[in-house]
Amino acid sequence: AGCLVGGFVLDRHNQERVMAQYTHMLERGEYEQAIELKPGRIEAYIYQVKRFRESEGGINRQEIEDMESLIYRHQDELISEDAYSDLCFELGISIWYWMEGDKEDSIIRASAWFELADTYVNDRCEYNPQVLLIYRGIGYFYREINPHVEKGNYRKSEFKAFWKTLCQMQDVFRKQEDMAELLRCEAYCMMILSIKNYMGQFRVAGIEKLEMRQQCQRIYTQLKEGDFSLIDGRIWVKYQDTLNLEYIEELVEDIDAVD
Repeated sequence: AGCLVGGFVLDRHNQERVMAQYTHMLERGEYEQAIELKPGRIEAYIYQVKRFRESEGGINRQEIEDMESLIYRHQDELISEDAYSDLCFELGISIWYWMEGDKEDSIIRASAWFELADTYVNDRCEYNPQVLLIYRGIGYFYREINPHVEKGNYRKSEFKAFWKTLCQMQDVFRKQEDMAELLRCEAYCMMILSIKNYMGQFRVAGIEKLEMRQQCQRIYTQLKEGDFSLIDGRIWVKYQDTLNLEYIEELVEDIDAVD
């Protein structure tokens, strides 16, 4: 019995030592080492995913693939933690905004993580669930609907749903305090480009020209009055051509001319 008690105490002390080491690594920003030490703990993953956003050149695909592999490898342990949904959400955000390459590819890749975030959502999650639903809706459109649009293989209801999501995005993203300027830019740009690219489909789906024009005019006014100086230059370069007053003026003219 004495051996059993001694072994238990020794094991407990060892666990406390490892946990103290893990905590010190987090405090020093040694997130990769912390993950190696305790791969079933979720904090270091979240910190590392957020650190990706500080990279000068954005996040390259190899970094994303390495993080995805790491999470999948330890998923059985990680999903038992309440914060697993937060981790999936934060990885989706990092891919959506900061991954190098084509934006559509980023949206589709990020959507898988937003789906997982929704699967494991709980009342302790730190993100706004409305924001998650918007990312999921847009991700679904680009993943499942958009590839078939050119061939005409879509339903009117799908574009009605997409329009509804875009309008919700305008309302919800404008009210967010975290990453406020970035989210407003994303909402404006997504609406402008969607009207530009799918104007005909929206009209067939029953979206009135007045509705599209009003959205454009609202964004136009916000851009004239807004200050986007806090936007990271690496991000702003992706938006500057679309969030341009002349571009929006021309788009309104196109709306007026469409049947």
